[in-house]
Amino acid sequence: MTNFASLLLAVAAIFNFGGFAWAVRGHFVSARMPLGMKVVSALSVIGFLGYLLDIGNATVPPWRIAIAFGLQALAGGLFLWACAATRRTRPEMAFSRSEPTLLFKTGPYRFVRHPFYSSYFMFWLACTLATTSLIVTVITVLLIMIYTAAALREQSIFLKSAFKPQYEADQKTTGLFWPRLLLLSRK
Repeated sequence: MTNFASLLLAVAAIFNFGGFAWAVRGHFVSARMPLGMKVVSALSVIGFLGYLLDIGNATVPPWRIAIAFGLQALAGGLFLWACAATRRTRPEMAFSRSEPTLLFKTGPYRFVRHPFYSSYFMFWLACTLATTSLIVTVITVLLIMIYTAAALREQSIFLKSAFKPQYEADQKTTGLFWPRLLLLSRK
């Protein structure tokens, strides 16, 4: 990988990771950090350090670099869009035990029910593509599994709340992590 490509990927990753880290306390709300978030935070720091250590040393084909950079850009854009859509009423932190008080329907929530998790998926997939690090790959898989468990848990909470009818209607038009294809969502 060229030094310039390494630098671009490192800067994009630092920007995204910094935003994610800020959001833990600066955007999401929670009386205290839930255990699940502590695990996510610890794994994320280890994975990110592994990424930074490997990024300049990895021999990665140019197509992977291009896809990784595109994913980093998409992850950052989606994350900022989700933050903007939720800035007035900030969402609960992942693994929070609070009952839902609002169902977001603006910004990226018009297309996916969990845009923050989607941005994290893209970020970690980009990190995996841009390196040859086994640690980054393993942590990516673990984090995707944890984020998926968190999203399914949140879905279950919504389906047991007063928001059940709205959430069920939302499920028919929006994807969990990725937008639904219009052809597949029409009946």
